[in-house]
Amino acid sequence: MNALQSTEPPDQLLQEWQQLNYMINEKEHYLAQLNRRRSEIQATLDTITKPASKGPVTQRKPRGYEYNGVFYPRPLASYISITKEIFAMLFREFPQQIDQVASAVGQVGRTRCYLSRAREDLFPGKDRLWIEKHSAPLTEEWWIDTNLSRSAMRRVLSAATRALGIRLGDDLKISWMQRRNG
Repeated sequence: MNALQSTEPPDQLLQEWQQLNYMINEKEHYLAQLNRRRSEIQATLDTITKPASKGPVTQRKPRGYEYNGVFYPRPLASYISITKEIFAMLFREFPQQIDQVASAVGQVGRTRCYLSRAREDLFPGKDRLWIEKHSAPLTEEWWIDTNLSRSAMRRVLSAATRALGIRLGDDLKISWMQRRNG
């Protein structure tokens, strides 16, 4: 119906307009209440259905090792390079206990000693080329077995640190893998 063509008296139109305005205001008020309640329910559902947190995301250290609170990053180093560097550092720090460390480390293996003054003693029964391929100088007087798995490296380092009274995981911490934030 077009307002210009209405034949109704102005009083009736004013009354109808007031009724419509009242009903619209009532409906808008009711709709606002419904929207508020919907928001409350949504917030509650978001809270109770949220996946459990895995704990805080922490920055992990790159590959390397920490000794007495100083971290030595070695992001491009191989596992054996890190192991070799740790042994060289331990030999410098504890020169009077090198034989004790070598003896403790030698107890880890059944046929290998892992550390030796004579390169040939690292791999009894192996030929010269094989020994050269799987060993490296540690110091001027000592050689290290470089044919180690990660688990063997952990066992050997654990034996060495125990022999020196160093707490692996406290005094000496090793980060074998470069890690990203989680």
